Amino acid sequence: MDMALGSVQSDLSRMDQLDLLAESRGIAIENLKDNHKINKKRFDQHRSHHNFQPGQRVWYNWQSTNDTKLSPNFKGPFVIEHPVGKVCYKITRADATNKKHSRIVHVQSLKPAQYRPNLDDPGEIQFEENNQQSPPTSLTDNIQINSPTPTIDTKVNSITKRTRKTPSWLKDYIIG
Repeated sequence: MDMALGSVQSDLSRMDQLDLLAESRGIAIENLKDNHKINKKRFDQHRSHHNFQPGQRVWYNWQSTNDTKLSPNFKGPFVIEHPVGKVCYKITRADATNKKHSRIVHVQSLKPAQYRPNLDDPGEIQFEENNQQSPPTSLTDNIQINSPTPTIDTKVNSITKRTRKTPSWLKDYIIG
């Protein structure tokens, strides 16, 4: 009757069962710690750790429900106001000071903003000095044209349509 209801009788005493349970629990905890270290190592392989400073410009990975497949993933630029804890930062939009535009975000969704030099200000552009020949002033300086130019009287030959026997599986279709 006890077997049908699911009870199990054992030769181990209650104290031995508790010792076995504690030992099994210790082994399980060690296995969890080992697997946690392995998972952390694998996760950290593809992460770059950033330390952002207040005032630094960043891009924010802000996925909106209205975004389409081809809309940009990163929005911004945003400005770092101050760190909040170890891995979060308070950011605001660079073009607005309204509290509506400030958020607290995780560092994983931020990317440092890198800008190109201002092309309107020639002082910011760096040129390399080299002693190579200068390129031609116009693209047609070095081109020689040897082909005759067409005239109005030139007749255009029309290419006739390729004729061949129609395959047997296409005999019922009109090809025109």
